[in-house]
Amino acid sequence: MFSLLYGLWKYLFSKAEFHVLILGIDKAGKTTLLEKLKTLYSDFEGLPPDRIVPTVGLNIGRIEAHKSKLIFWDLGGQLGLRTIWEKYYEEAHAILYVVDAASESRLEDTKSAFEKVLRHQDLQGAPVLIFANKQDLEGAVSAKEIGTALNLKELEERESMAMAISAYDGSGIREGVTWLVDAMRTCKRTQELKQRADAAVTMCTSMIAGAQKLHTSGALSYLLLCIVRLQVEAVKLYDEAETGEYGRYLHDGICLVFMCFNKFTVQPAGEGGSDTGVTIGGHEAGARERCNVHSDNVFDNASFLKLGGKTECGRERADYCAVGGRRTMGVIEKELLLGQVADQKMVGGLAFPEVLVPSDPSQDVDAKAVAASVKQNKDFIQQILHKNGGILFRGFGLRTAADFNDFVDAFGYEELPYVGGAAPRTNVVGRVFTSNESPPDQKIPFHHEMAQVPEHPAKIFFFCEVESIQGGETPIVLSHLVYDRMSKEWPEFVQELEEKGLLYNRVLGEGDDPSSPIGRGWQSTFLTKDREEAEKRAAKLGMNLEWLEDGVKTVSGPIPAVKLDEAHHRKVWFNSMVAAYTGWEDARNVAEKAVTFGDGSPLPKDAVMACLQILTDESVAIPWQKGDVLLLDNVQVQHARKPFVPPRRVLAALAK
Repeated sequence: MFSLLYGLWKYLFSKAEFHVLILGIDKAGKTTLLEKLKTLYSDFEGLPPDRIVPTVGLNIGRIEAHKSKLIFWDLGGQLGLRTIWEKYYEEAHAILYVVDAASESRLEDTKSAFEKVLRHQDLQGAPVLIFANKQDLEGAVSAKEIGTALNLKELEERESMAMAISAYDGSGIREGVTWLVDAMRTCKRTQELKQRADAAVTMCTSMIAGAQKLHTSGALSYLLLCIVRLQVEAVKLYDEAETGEYGRYLHDGICLVFMCFNKFTVQPAGEGGSDTGVTIGGHEAGARERCNVHSDNVFDNASFLKLGGKTECGRERADYCAVGGRRTMGVIEKELLLGQVADQKMVGGLAFPEVLVPSDPSQDVDAKAVAASVKQNKDFIQQILHKNGGILFRGFGLRTAADFNDFVDAFGYEELPYVGGAAPRTNVVGRVFTSNESPPDQKIPFHHEMAQVPEHPAKIFFFCEVESIQGGETPIVLSHLVYDRMSKEWPEFVQELEEKGLLYNRVLGEGDDPSSPIGRGWQSTFLTKDREEAEKRAAKLGMNLEWLEDGVKTVSGPIPAVKLDEAHHRKVWFNSMVAAYTGWEDARNVAEKAVTFGDGSPLPKDAVMACLQILTDESVAIPWQKGDVLLLDNVQVQHARKPFVPPRRVLAALAK
């Protein structure tokens, strides 16, 4: 009850709050603008332009200006993502439309998208502020010219303004915010939204009072969760939107609060009315805590919200839901939803890894249909992978290695042959191999796949065909975080590492040794039994071979230990230093001699162990479930393997 009163108190007495949609086609500078707003108006330093990547879904920013709170929703502008915009129209007070004034060739696309926004009935009366962005670039056209191109003079039914700004250096932004706040305070739409909010609060309090007449704690808890949690926490979310995980759930939680009441009823759930429950959108939730929330007036497809306990089918569905509302953008594209698992991390406001689930998990999913959906949504998936570094696909019904092979093929990525890698693997079907076949009691340390050779995979797929009884997770970590921490905590070591690189040394037997995590023999490593051919293939991989009586010593390098991730304009800890130093140990190899500085001098053990601790601290380890697929960007992400209790079977596929 305290939470309820606190939320109502904040609602009644807090500063005016306005929700502003930042729209525009891709590459207009919307996210750069959002980050500059944070820098100009808050204590939070926004991301610099060179750290900003294309938006997939929703970015949220909150500022205070002119005695008002402004919550900005920055939505992705790629062509396929624009269909999502309308999900956010109904609760927006105003539109901030960003135009790349330095790219006249895209003005036609900009105008087309802009006109479609204005025609939507859910945005009637919303003020429009157009930012003619990139005025810092030579050749940028004026705000007046942009306004003329977008026919601003014809917008008689709403207030509108075009202003010249630079999201890069911040010029013109403050003037635009001043105009926007004044326009929202005085427009009729703001009053209409406030009246709806007032009505929702009134209904909230009256329904809670009426809930006291219910006789089961289960129904009462659901009533409180559905109304109080969504209503009150929505207010509290504003305060945590910049720093807490709740920021991801902000908008959709509010949507559910203000829009689901028309479908809320209380009725008996069990036979004869003995098990009272709550129905939302026609689906019941009773004292046994069954709840499957559908709010068709919020999203095109059903939005899943687990309010506690188990779902209607009796299984935990934490991966399809988030208390406080469906997060970010709901439906990504046909047949896909953003999901959530308990062990995800938030890194720079992004989920790591991102989770994708079927839009209707209650239906059996055919593997061929899944592959077709991947083909249809490949661009969306690729954008998420680029931004988040890793994606966990859960609940898509993949059962066999052949299903997994079809899933991987659907992406259209060129296969990378597994030549030069250290782990023993067996081809299963098509492009699918077993993952490292080392004994289950052995831990496989963090590494980038094949970082010790010049040609490494760009992407890695893992598939759980059989989940283990215990353990066996595949921990993952973003390598730029490792580089950042090592640079701060061990600057001299990192400088020497960047100057000298790394040298990898490994002795291979003729055949594979399944008892060793690096037990791949030279014949399977180079895919030949001929020594001369092996030497040719080794040379292409930058390896020197020294033949021994019962095997061969391979020397790789010097190889850079730090790589520039050009796509994200940042350095990553791209190496297998820790894996080699702590894990390349067997009857033929001594781990601490397996990797050295590029000049052959030994690595300082304390620095390597510190790096291992950083890798562990920053990592995420999500327990496998049968049918899971984990897709990783091998430049951004390192992976490992924990020991496990058999059975466990995780397959892999590599792509260029």
